[in-house]
Amino acid sequence: LEDEDLHLAILIDCSSSMDYGSPNKFRYAQRIAAALGYIGLANYSRVSIAGFNSDIVSNFQPARGKKSVHKMFRFIRELEPSGETDLSQATRVFSLQNKNKGIAILISDFMDRNGYESAVNSMLARKNDVFCLHLMSEQELNPPLTGDLKLLDIELGEETDITVSGPLLASYKKVLNSF
Repeated sequence: LEDEDLHLAILIDCSSSMDYGSPNKFRYAQRIAAALGYIGLANYSRVSIAGFNSDIVSNFQPARGKKSVHKMFRFIRELEPSGETDLSQATRVFSLQNKNKGIAILISDFMDRNGYESAVNSMLARKNDVFCLHLMSEQELNPPLTGDLKLLDIELGEETDITVSGPLLASYKKVLNSF
């Protein structure tokens, strides 16, 4: 319970890597953001939402009360995945634009070549309580792949030739679990 005005900031990863899987990770992130935003608005907290990839692509300015629910839902529904991920840059910009301390929820697949640590640290530096929701598709957790394949990085367009075997899948799962 807070005696002061509580601010809830929800950051949704809108990078191309989120547009994958069944169910689609991005659509799932939208649903989570809508549910959390509704709870915040219903509890009369200030709710702001930002869609990001390598920068903030769209902002829902802080709102309060159930009267803002439909506007918030429309904002979330209109977000679309595109571009590369840069968690550090996006959260740094978000932290500079939003000086209110409160709860920050980062919804992402965390598929960023530069890692996620500096992104979380930039939000912690603003004295936020930070929660990370890591979304992964079933196809990423248990890839249904065999044989010789050409993999395409959905964000960078880079191609890699691989041969999928039992030992490679075991190694993949080990790296994935540590991630």
